[in-house]
Amino acid sequence: MMPRQTLIIVGSAAMCVGLSALDMSITTIAAPRIVASLRGPITQVALIFATYLGAAVLILPWSGVLADRWSSPGVLIGGLALFGVGSVGCLIAPNFLVFLLSRTVQGLGGGVLMVLPMTIIGQRYAPNERPRWQGILAAAYGLATLVGPPLGGWITTVFGWRWIFGLNLPLTAIALVGGSGIPSHRGSSGESPHWTNLVLFSGIVGFILLLTTRHWSAMEYGVFIVGLLILGVPFVQQVRNRQSSLWPQELEESLIISRGFLLMFLIAASIEMGAVYSPLLFQRIFLITPQQTGIWLIPMSLVAILASLWSGKWMTETGLYRRLLIGAQFIMVFGLMLATLSLVTHILGILEISTLLFGLGLGLQQPILAVVIQAATPDTYIGRMSSLLPLVWNVGALVGILISSFALALFHGLWGWVTLYLMASAILLLTVGIAIRLPYRSILDVTSHSENASGGYSV
Repeated sequence: MMPRQTLIIVGSAAMCVGLSALDMSITTIAAPRIVASLRGPITQVALIFATYLGAAVLILPWSGVLADRWSSPGVLIGGLALFGVGSVGCLIAPNFLVFLLSRTVQGLGGGVLMVLPMTIIGQRYAPNERPRWQGILAAAYGLATLVGPPLGGWITTVFGWRWIFGLNLPLTAIALVGGSGIPSHRGSSGESPHWTNLVLFSGIVGFILLLTTRHWSAMEYGVFIVGLLILGVPFVQQVRNRQSSLWPQELEESLIISRGFLLMFLIAASIEMGAVYSPLLFQRIFLITPQQTGIWLIPMSLVAILASLWSGKWMTETGLYRRLLIGAQFIMVFGLMLATLSLVTHILGILEISTLLFGLGLGLQQPILAVVIQAATPDTYIGRMSSLLPLVWNVGALVGILISSFALALFHGLWGWVTLYLMASAILLLTVGIAIRLPYRSILDVTSHSENASGGYSV
């Protein structure tokens, strides 16, 4: 049985992860009705997600730096407060503009909730204890994304779309109570952040996100390019002069960290290529209804949740991670090969087995890279490295979606799907080659070669 303090810390962290993931998944179902109710243009449905994700990406590095410098529970409570205020704004929004502004505030809080749970686990537990708790966080994320769409559909149908944001309020209150019970963690005295570097990074991300919101005129695109150059040139110069707040100078030579982030980028891209269009595959190729598609994909989500829990527990007990990571990639490749076979044979049962295997590999690898990167990171920079985890993952996922769109547009029909799955498999096999070359095979080996070995954990 968990000690009371561990129960509070891990439970609060899992609650925050679930809250952020639930909001994204639950809003998916209600988005068209939100736009119609607030008399917004139906072409702007994507803004409901773009404003949230854009604000979340902007706040990610700031969250990590602030968690390193000051009290991480305080930063978490601040994020929960922003999330709650934004939810209230969405609940009572009289028009689409106010709704989008409230959604932006909510996204700022949601970005903090993406980073701080991982940071708090990393700051309070030794590397050999983290896998179990990071596995629970991954399972909380999976559970929230599983129940979000049906719950969102039910609330929207029975009570109206506003109450999907009303649901956030009691959940946020519970998370605030739990977060206030997390023991304070004194900030580090490591390398001082370069604040101008963070401001420039935020400006660059802001310009890029604005570019994706709608079609702009040629003159407006020119203004954006000039703005990106004005911000980008000094940002690159600062990075070259080792004045980056995103990647501390002390960690520049760490192969385990740089290769870990490269693996995370490639795995995220391949997972999006293999999974993001799965519902469309069921509906377009096998002519399954959307409701039936959701039912067919439930086992994959459940397998991924259970695999995340087992993966964290196994790494905690054995300390081994490399063989588990390599095995997870081979399982996903096998799943993609079966999906390709199902397309050729048009056998739905083979496709369902492929989704189960893909979910198994996905769940097994979910906690691994976060644990390994944190183990190789000195305690003074846990927050910064934790903030890069969702940032790198989301960038990789975006690249995967772009590749998927290109492949399906270039090769029509069956061959588009076959090409997509073969490309995803090739990327996963590339990650196996990189994983084999990781410097150490166990968490304890990683820790013994990092500055983390000195301890300083509060639980």
